[in-house]
Amino acid sequence: MTCWRDPPLTLVLVLSFLPPCHPSDLLETCPWLRAGAPLVPTQHSIRTPLFFKMSSSWSLFTTRAGLATCLTLLLLLLPSKSHAVDPMPATQMAFMRTNGLLYIQGGDNGPYYQKPTRYNQFFTLDLNISWSVHTPPWKKLPDGRVSSFFWMFLMPDNVSPVTLTSLIPGYTVDVFNGASWSSSNITSPEKTDIACPPVQDPRTRLIYVAGPSYLSALNLRDNSWTTHAIPANFLKQRWYPGVVFNSDRNSFMYFGGHSYTIPRESVPYMTEYSIDTGKWSVFVSAMCDS
Repeated sequence: MTCWRDPPLTLVLVLSFLPPCHPSDLLETCPWLRAGAPLVPTQHSIRTPLFFKMSSSWSLFTTRAGLATCLTLLLLLLPSKSHAVDPMPATQMAFMRTNGLLYIQGGDNGPYYQKPTRYNQFFTLDLNISWSVHTPPWKKLPDGRVSSFFWMFLMPDNVSPVTLTSLIPGYTVDVFNGASWSSSNITSPEKTDIACPPVQDPRTRLIYVAGPSYLSALNLRDNSWTTHAIPANFLKQRWYPGVVFNSDRNSFMYFGGHSYTIPRESVPYMTEYSIDTGKWSVFVSAMCDS
């Protein structure tokens, strides 16, 4: 129940049409009256109900039985506030941040071994403005693919979001043009695995996918591929690694994960691929005693 120490005029007007009650009933029913000064019966010259006066300088009629009706009417009379639609809480959604906007699409309510519900939701959030953490201004966009554990990038036009869903081999490519989605299937040069995430070079918008033998680059302008051989003993972490584009070095950095071959071997070092030179490097973390 909403509580007022000084109730609005709307409430006074609504309550004034209700029959009277004993002061003890009124105090028992309305919590906000307990916080104020005690009610004192006073003389009145209108109608027959007992009229109560509060030290906060306002008066009202009320009834215990009609209080619920009163508050219902109050909600109808007060201005309504519209609330934006929020996305369903989800994991393993496709997401991307670009031009100060955060996009999320799909996802599920996990975990995967419990056959989770997958979503087709598509939302954006403006990170260029300030807003309360309790009421983020999510904007709902046309629903996309029902999927989870997939990826979102930016088309070469630097405007349109695109998602890649693994087909093993190949991908389903879904492009959002600002109003609707279009879909197509492409085949990759070799079998790729969902466990090795693709990564995009923001300079060219080429998307790179690490397979068993090649680092293959997808050109979204014509869905063509270019392959780059992965040297032996490099990029062992092709089973759930983390990967990012390093803007300072114009390279991809792979970290963590496990070996692609079975038995899985943890990979405690970082592998770098220099996009412009095609050079591979390994960075081993050094442990020292403190």
